[in-house]
Amino acid sequence: MRIKGITVALAGTMLAAWATPASAVTLVDATSHVYSPTSSWGGINVTSLGIHEGGMTGRFAVSGTYVATGLGFNALTYCTDVTTAFYDYSTYRIDSAAGVTLNAIKQAQLAGLLVNSDALFNAAATATQREAIATATGLAVWEIVYESGVSGYSLTDANSNFSVYGDFLTSAAALADSYLANDWRASPDRIATLISTGNRASQNQVFLNAPVPEPGTWAMLVSGFAVVGTLLRRKRRIPLPA
Repeated sequence: MRIKGITVALAGTMLAAWATPASAVTLVDATSHVYSPTSSWGGINVTSLGIHEGGMTGRFAVSGTYVATGLGFNALTYCTDVTTAFYDYSTYRIDSAAGVTLNAIKQAQLAGLLVNSDALFNAAATATQREAIATATGLAVWEIVYESGVSGYSLTDANSNFSVYGDFLTSAAALADSYLANDWRASPDRIATLISTGNRASQNQVFLNAPVPEPGTWAMLVSGFAVVGTLLRRKRRIPLPA
């Protein structure tokens, strides 16, 4: 932070994420969604659902309002439901990772995937790289959600419950498989879900929560703000030249 030529380094940083932290039994009216940065097209196969058709994946920027307060809601999400489209002006319930009926292992894997791919996305140098990361993450989300097991994930195994074909059988599937091979895991508290409340058949989504600072981090933040306040007070007491 810079105050009139004085640079102050705060001991601790509060991370600002696009997603708003979830709370229990919270409803959101989604008013718009766009792919961010863009969508990718390919073939999707889900044996248990009898699905063998083309579809799009990528990262959504979902906007809307909280039903109870009217305040704005924004989240960067990935689809967890290949059976329906996302409809604007639908109402969603913000739920935990368990909202997509995943077991504890899959919840941790999904959280680890979103945490790590978000870091990769933010560090990417080009739009092409960001598009590839978003596409691969979307495919990996579907693999975790729809695959029957909790290990040995592969988007190219036609004998598994979930697989891809066509345009996805390029670098997108290979990159997604490399993410899954890492077996990234994180606390399920790091993610939340948008679950359609049934006012119309609408797609369910998962998104990364803003991290909540640990107590020690809060203490450092408060100390940092106190330093800034002290410097401001001192600066006000500096006598003006005669």
